Amino acid sequence: MNVSRRSARCLLLLCMGALSPARSEAQAEPVRGWVETGSLPLVATDLAPWGGEGTSFESYDFWVWLDDGRYMKLQFVVTSMRAGFFKIERQGSLKAVVAPIGQSTTDDTTEGVFRARRGFSGQDGEWSASDDSFNLVFDDCYLRGDGRTFHLALLDDRVKTELELTLSQPLWQAGDGVTRFGWDGETTMTEQILPRFAVTGRLSTRLSKSEPEQWHPVTGRGYAEHRRTSAFPSSVGERWASFRALREDGLTIEMNHLQTPDTYGHATVGWLTVRLGEELLFASRDVVLKPVDVRNEAIETSNYPVLYGYRVLARDGADEVELTVTDGQLELRDSPLASVSPVLRAVLASALAPMDYELSNRYEARLRIGGSIAAVAGAGWTTLSYPK
Repeated sequence: MNVSRRSARCLLLLCMGALSPARSEAQAEPVRGWVETGSLPLVATDLAPWGGEGTSFESYDFWVWLDDGRYMKLQFVVTSMRAGFFKIERQGSLKAVVAPIGQSTTDDTTEGVFRARRGFSGQDGEWSASDDSFNLVFDDCYLRGDGRTFHLALLDDRVKTELELTLSQPLWQAGDGVTRFGWDGETTMTEQILPRFAVTGRLSTRLSKSEPEQWHPVTGRGYAEHRRTSAFPSSVGERWASFRALREDGLTIEMNHLQTPDTYGHATVGWLTVRLGEELLFASRDVVLKPVDVRNEAIETSNYPVLYGYRVLARDGADEVELTVTDGQLELRDSPLASVSPVLRAVLASALAPMDYELSNRYEARLRIGGSIAAVAGAGWTTLSYPK
């Protein structure tokens, strides 16, 4: 399917008009965060891709910090979009980046950096998902798990990896995991996370398929999240900011923070957790993020205010966590459009120039939990997404 630039822009405006809720010019629409439902703990099937009709942008993102000094970002994406006569259904894609920590990666030519991208059509039977288990199959690649152990295979000419991910902390979501946007609440975002897991497996990287495969065993630790929106991500998010510190002593500090666009009055929703081993010590949805070191990163016609440093205050009753993140170093700059199907990319790229950033950081955290006070510091990791 060939989509001209003019046609793509018209289709995009059509879609966004159909997907965006109507609002009063004088008043921003409300954003309602997660609610407590008393539901059972998450199980693997809760991660299964949405099988209904309509629009759904869904991604499974994995961050793995290898013991050999490299990191991996792996992404499985499932997309369907409907607006009037226009529809793109069951498009799947995979993306991987493998790079040394401490080496800024902004293109495919950086030495020691390996990237992989593949697209799949569900309509043509190139990917599928099970209804009664968590089992995504993308041709010869897959993502499956039983809620405690997950298996992942992402195979491409440049990057091939097969990993076993064993959770050291249970699947988790804030409240019911759903953020609702607009007066009718029909636009939603669902977030679920794999807070921390141990990694074993093997990895092969090469510059081209003409080179021989060289598999090597790898170990490490990681974090993953599953996110689904029922509208364009740019319709509900102006900026996503995430922080992770997976310390060797078993202490884990993690945060997700969303700032909405003008439609929703730039409202924010977020959560912050502190865990020790399997025990959840602190979980707050009262999170305030204040930028401290902002540097604009100009990409083509856009100018992205990237957070190289920031402060976070999270409260839960009498408990409180103060987090200061500094010394941001750019590790990866990448366009999310590189991981969607060519058809969808043609539609979106005419009006959107989204960008993701990965930064390594230093952090200091003051924890006041259960009447005790502790201070910790170390190396952390920030992910920033600008979907516009």
